[in-house]
Amino acid sequence: MIKASGVRVGTSEIYNVVEKLPEVADSLAIGQNWAGDQRIILFVKLSPNHKFTEELKEKIKQGSDGVGDVMTLSGEKLHVADHNGMHLMIRSNDDDMGMFNVSDVFSSNGVIHVVDNVMSPKE
Repeated sequence: MIKASGVRVGTSEIYNVVEKLPEVADSLAIGQNWAGDQRIILFVKLSPNHKFTEELKEKIKQGSDGVGDVMTLSGEKLHVADHNGMHLMIRSNDDDMGMFNVSDVFSSNGVIHVVDNVMSPKE
């Protein structure tokens, strides 16, 4: 987990975007302390016959437009999407939906995200 400019980013979120690009054969994302903050550096190994172009750079920057999937500890996939650029929505495979009210609440056993709906795993 990398916390760049106060935003927690998992490297898997970066890899999920980059791995879908046929131009990229492999990649490595790392966090680097920089000017009192942290930044993310992405190294990419290009696929044969591909060059690092401005177009590829923009594809990587645009990423998934705030949409992605995350796995729960029980192995269930949840879909997370940016809603109006202000709120994150989360949807389960059972179409339970919720909106993040509070993110990154640190507790003794991890980090908690408060969602406005009860979302129960499948039985």
